[in-house]
Amino acid sequence: SSEELDFVVEEEHLETSHGTFEFVEDVLQLDMSRKYDHAWHSGSIAIPQKAQMASRVIIDFKIDGYLRPNGWYCNLYFEERAHGRIAALVCKFDCSSLKLYDLMDSLPSRGIAPDSQFNAGFTKDVDIVAGRWEEFDVRIDWPEQKVVFYVSNRKAGTVAFNTDPGIWHKLVAVQVSGYAKGGTSYWKNLRLSTLTDSTLDVAERLLEEANALQLDHNALTRTIMEEAAEKKFLPPSDHPAFSDLLDLIKVADSQINLQQVTHALKEAVLILLQKLDQMFAAYIAATADADVRDKMKEQLLPMLGRYARGYNWAYKDLVCWNDEEALANYLKFANAQKAKVIEEYSSAKPTQRSNDLLEISIWSSAVQPRVTLVCKHLADKFGGQHLSGASVKSLFRSHEKITFSNDMEPENLADIARGGVQFSSVEQIHDALKWFSSGGEKGNNDMGVTVVRIKNRFGEASVGGWRDALINFFFTDDTSRRVVVEIQVMHSHLLTIREHMGAHHDYSTYRAATDLMEHHGDSIKNIK
Repeated sequence: SSEELDFVVEEEHLETSHGTFEFVEDVLQLDMSRKYDHAWHSGSIAIPQKAQMASRVIIDFKIDGYLRPNGWYCNLYFEERAHGRIAALVCKFDCSSLKLYDLMDSLPSRGIAPDSQFNAGFTKDVDIVAGRWEEFDVRIDWPEQKVVFYVSNRKAGTVAFNTDPGIWHKLVAVQVSGYAKGGTSYWKNLRLSTLTDSTLDVAERLLEEANALQLDHNALTRTIMEEAAEKKFLPPSDHPAFSDLLDLIKVADSQINLQQVTHALKEAVLILLQKLDQMFAAYIAATADADVRDKMKEQLLPMLGRYARGYNWAYKDLVCWNDEEALANYLKFANAQKAKVIEEYSSAKPTQRSNDLLEISIWSSAVQPRVTLVCKHLADKFGGQHLSGASVKSLFRSHEKITFSNDMEPENLADIARGGVQFSSVEQIHDALKWFSSGGEKGNNDMGVTVVRIKNRFGEASVGGWRDALINFFFTDDTSRRVVVEIQVMHSHLLTIREHMGAHHDYSTYRAATDLMEHHGDSIKNIK
């Protein structure tokens, strides 16, 4: 979906001032140690034409001997489409922080990024350490006209382009520079990646196929009713009648996860969600018949009972028996924290700052790496194990959840970005919950969190008997979008039961069935 645009920067390709740069074993060195006074010294690398729509720029750097204000810079030169003007977004590594401002270059209005004017509003401590190689990662969202910055996977922040003079459409140069007396900076491995023609074609083809897809509501309703009557209920995610639609949804999911969002993709997703509405409407119509729901229960109750018995055994005979006192302490703390969060936010249901499913999914995709980083951190800190493979919730499941519920809007989806971590003792789970309740690690850019909901399912199990601690939170430095995410903290004994009994494989079946029951005011009871 993207093309890595590596190119070799030779010395003759580098425009330098004062002759202060030199290449040593493929590393570009800016040596300020022999200079008599503070002065500007810079080298600019012209971006090849094929890469000027790059959506990502990465360069490795190291600063030796001098890490003070007005030290070292990596500047990005952009071209404005309407008039061909050039302006630079200046990225200054100032002590351990990243600061941004711009060179306006006679533009008719104030600069390329008005929210970064003269460092105002953008100074982020990203823990830059002298003598250590760092990775400067710049992600350019051309459709949204904004830039997101990371330093060694630590998110520094986002700035929006000033589009008053026109749309910015090209990255024409990368410049490294210094204004220092003493010290050396090292720069290597400049990498660019960009949307390829094939990526753009994917969105166009997806739009075309989404428009062409036809669903017969009445025929689908009859089929679902007949299958349920024969105790062969198939959840929407597994039904062969919807395989083409599900395949298209998966393509859209992959583009969102890769942050490759184009106008054509947005149009295609809107059409696919309309098709999903037709699909889910057939399920709702088919299960409106109480006899159909009774047949579904006959199929589902034995399955749910099997899992509930396994979970209850693991919880009572392993978790409770081994850690009875620790469990009592944990439950007391968890219930108190849950009540505190509800009181603080005046609601047991957190909300996103958007009510548009596609927009929330795009936001969640951007924050998903940070959720994974928190899970890894918790596992390392408290002796657990991060559950790999977590990804952004699919458009399909998100829309299914909204449609089958009677009181849910897209803004109520708090688990599109998600992760999980398991521990072998209740004490470790207690420590993890304390970590969340104390705000994470506020001094760490990636680890400051604000909890907005706690589900203590160790105290009250789900319908199928599953127990865990579920925490919804947003990152404290995410002041604009405040994307609510979810992490499940699990006990390894219960997770073993789930994996070995195949409960997770069957989850989509009873999840869809119980959602449909609740939609019609029915419920699955007497699980034994």
